[in-house]
Amino acid sequence: GLAPQVVARAKREIYRRVLDPYTGLNQPLWWESAPMNWAAVCAGSIGAAAMYLVEDVDRLALLLHRVLRTMEVYLEGFGADGACLEGPSYWAYGFGYFTYFAALLRERTGGALDLLDNEKIEQIALFPQRCRLTGEYVVSFSDSPLTFDYPPGLLAYLQARFDKVRIPR
Repeated sequence: GLAPQVVARAKREIYRRVLDPYTGLNQPLWWESAPMNWAAVCAGSIGAAAMYLVEDVDRLALLLHRVLRTMEVYLEGFGADGACLEGPSYWAYGFGYFTYFAALLRERTGGALDLLDNEKIEQIALFPQRCRLTGEYVVSFSDSPLTFDYPPGLLAYLQARFDKVRIPR
């Protein structure tokens, strides 16, 4: 493993650069009200770091409450059909961070908080297979490319949670 002084320094820097500024703000950051991938990427990263590092349960609860509000905003960017208006590559990026955060939260709470236990989330999980054409080609819109590298780890996790999710060959 890493030397103890490296671990201690990394923790200090994460608190100094991320967790303390985030919890000390009196006003929301721009991405906290943006129904797009940046909300999930930023909030999910902060929430994950907090679950690993914050030992004070009251402070953690306040921080996660704020993260969860941002995740709700992120999900507002999807219709009931689960389509990502930013395209497949942004789906992978944003929904990936949402899913990683949700998996950690579920584990941390012993299953009491399961963000994936939701019909809309299942529809979002099905989005990549709904826009797949053939091979790596997808229906492209927004500024997503014509091809999509399916993230195998994310899709495997989603397939384990939702029977209808299919992983392409």
